[in-house]
Amino acid sequence: MNWSIERKLPLLVSALLLVVGIALLTVGYGEVRRAARQIADERLTRADSAIANLFQTGQQRSRLTTLAKDPTLAAFLSSGSRRTRDSSLAAMRRIVTDTSSNSALELLDLAGHALLRTGRFDAAASMLSVPASDSTVVGPLLRRDTTLYYAAAAIVRHDGRLLGSMQQLTRIMPEKINKISTISRVCAHFIV
Repeated sequence: MNWSIERKLPLLVSALLLVVGIALLTVGYGEVRRAARQIADERLTRADSAIANLFQTGQQRSRLTTLAKDPTLAAFLSSGSRRTRDSSLAAMRRIVTDTSSNSALELLDLAGHALLRTGRFDAAASMLSVPASDSTVVGPLLRRDTTLYYAAAAIVRHDGRLLGSMQQLTRIMPEKINKISTISRVCAHFIV
């Protein structure tokens, strides 16, 4: 069938308008989605430290700080002997046992290399930056696949000399994840 220009031109313009309209809708949807995700990420970044602190107890911080002040850890970091290694591991196992699948405790040297480790939980967490004070630092919530966890770290020193640090990685259990989602929904309304 041979169509005249009177029929071809309106069809061509209509098709062109349809293609342009679909392209604009697609780009617009993508930009709105990207902006919404960016805003959500910014809100979660501000809220994650507060949420992580809700699951921290003063008892855990004090245990890690007390362990970091244990003289056997300082002796092991200074000498590396077998006897101090065994006693350091025994001290670390008082906080995290070797069979614990929800937590791991590491003794790190000044370069951040793990010298001793207890616990089975394995996460690719970088070493927390610990200030020179004697307090324990708790990092933000971290995520690996579907697992949420956080890290806490304390300085190990002897006679004022910095020797290394302790770092504890702890997985947040599913019942706590439900609390996090509830709390984050509440926080999302207040964080603007």
